Amino acid sequence: MGPESVAQDAVRAKGLEIFRLMGTETPAVFDRKWWAGRMMERVMRDPALKVPLFRFVDVLPALADSRQIARHAREYFATDGSPLPGIVNSLLSAAASGSCSTSASGASSGSSFASAPAAALTAYLVKRGVARFSRTFIAGETPEAALSSLRRLRNDGRSFTVDILGEAVVSEAEADRYRDAYLRLADTLSREIADWPPFDPRRERLFPRLNLSVKLSSLYSRIGPVNHEDSVRGVRQRLLPILRKVREAGGFVNLDMEMYALKNITLDVFTRTLDEPEFHGWEGRRDRPPGLSQMRGAGPAAADRHNSRCCTAWPSRSSAR
Repeated sequence: MGPESVAQDAVRAKGLEIFRLMGTETPAVFDRKWWAGRMMERVMRDPALKVPLFRFVDVLPALADSRQIARHAREYFATDGSPLPGIVNSLLSAAASGSCSTSASGASSGSSFASAPAAALTAYLVKRGVARFSRTFIAGETPEAALSSLRRLRNDGRSFTVDILGEAVVSEAEADRYRDAYLRLADTLSREIADWPPFDPRRERLFPRLNLSVKLSSLYSRIGPVNHEDSVRGVRQRLLPILRKVREAGGFVNLDMEMYALKNITLDVFTRTLDEPEFHGWEGRRDRPPGLSQMRGAGPAAADRHNSRCCTAWPSRSSAR
């Protein structure tokens, strides 16, 4: 049996264990989580909704007023054959109708004024809906704002890993800002979790309280396979201060592989980091990467660092978050 089959069997076994532990527990119909789950299920099942929704959420922060929000919502969703309910399509049409029309004299037409209340209502509902929808995935806009959500997860007996939204950066100045954001996140969380009551020691060892996931594409603006050595060097320059900060707090770092094109860069960053003498004594357990054939080179490097832990390199989404 090859390493891929072993890994696949292990993933399947862990998934079945999670389902067993979940049992038959489901949110009640009057629970907001139930409706959020149904909406997400509907969106992910229908490409006609999924693609426009994520594109619209991406452009929403750049829209300046209610009219722009309503017009973009109509253009993205109120199309021929739209899967949205009729009442939603009617609201979007009313909100956007006449928003750009003028009379022959150049004055705004009456339909423009008539659509203003509908546009305002649409913009309010859209922004409120997106905000609630995003809270399913986003703990907070700042480390301080995220603390209440993380504390609630902890009180429910759950562990978590925290990352920062955004991926590839377009300048070194932006990469510096991401490095500083990770440092601030680690600093804020390390001060907060120090006062949390502990889980049992074995669980604390497996799932440290401070657990950061880092996207390497956010740490170097010219990262890419055609620029391999410079990519590894540029990423490590900003990654090492983050690792030092998390090490001081006794935490854990996951390296998010993000996409297949960055696999070799991620593995080289991972293995070369393990070779740094300063990280050899990082107290804890070394987690070995998955036993996939393309990651064999990282396995021995991880195994050679007994009683030290700085990071794991682990595949993320099939494409990226």
